[in-house]
Amino acid sequence: MSPFSSAFQIHQEAAGLRTTTSDQKPSRMAIFLDRPSSPYVHILAFLQSRTASVRLTLPRGLLQMPASSAARMEALFEPHDEARYLGMIVLENLCEEEISRRQAECSARHGHGSAIGENVSVSSTEPAHTSTGPIAVPNATERIISSYSRGRPHWLSWLP
Repeated sequence: MSPFSSAFQIHQEAAGLRTTTSDQKPSRMAIFLDRPSSPYVHILAFLQSRTASVRLTLPRGLLQMPASSAARMEALFEPHDEARYLGMIVLENLCEEEISRRQAECSARHGHGSAIGENVSVSSTEPAHTSTGPIAVPNATERIISSYSRGRPHWLSWLP
């Protein structure tokens, strides 16, 4: 029996449209998740590395990205949101700690209220806002992180 046929048969049985005898039960089951797949590399690495004797840390793949990389912050948000969705409180808290640490490093590097850009665009699912003047990075970062934690996608892009 093909995986599709098996999954369809299980669905029919669960919906009460088909009865099963003990010799007809499929030997395997497929589960389909309608969730983004990119954070699961890190979630699985976290689950595989957990032991009682080792201090819990973020997966190595998240820790080895360049510190100032915007991709690193995005890579932290994705497992954070999936951990929250799955109820993995420990991983969610580890991601929050790392995000806070990165924010503090960014604030210390640039100073509170210092301007670093000429043209900055901040957009989300709401209408885009573009600033042609300088913008203070700590305030923009805090706004974006709080926006993302409510589950709305957003992007910060530097315009040439």
